[in-house]
Amino acid sequence: MERDDLVLELGRLLVADDEVTNGPGWAYVVLVATVDDASTRMNGFSYGPDGPPEPAAPRDPRTLDVVRDLRAAMAAHDGGPPWVSCLVRVERATGRLTVDVEHDDPQRWRITPQNRHERAAELDPRRA
Repeated sequence: MERDDLVLELGRLLVADDEVTNGPGWAYVVLVATVDDASTRMNGFSYGPDGPPEPAAPRDPRTLDVVRDLRAAMAAHDGGPPWVSCLVRVERATGRLTVDVEHDDPQRWRITPQNRHERAAELDPRRA
């Protein structure tokens, strides 16, 4: 698959996964993927129109396959090294999907038990 097709497939898989959207009331999904030679991880938050964010992580293993394929496709397209982390945002009302990448610092957006509250606030798309 081409890079743009992989981005669309990633979005399709994410919004179809109840473990990502946490049910029908979601307004935004924000997930962070971290990839290295040994593993691929993805987690983040779903946000309703208001209220606290809910933890989110894809259940469908195809999602992580698409993340790895997208990483390789972007590196091939750009002619540079593959990224180490990406930030994926989906807005339900508009269908807008964005993918930002980080080439150097795998910790840039990483969500851990220790920083989850701060990251949820930092990544909240509802902030003005």
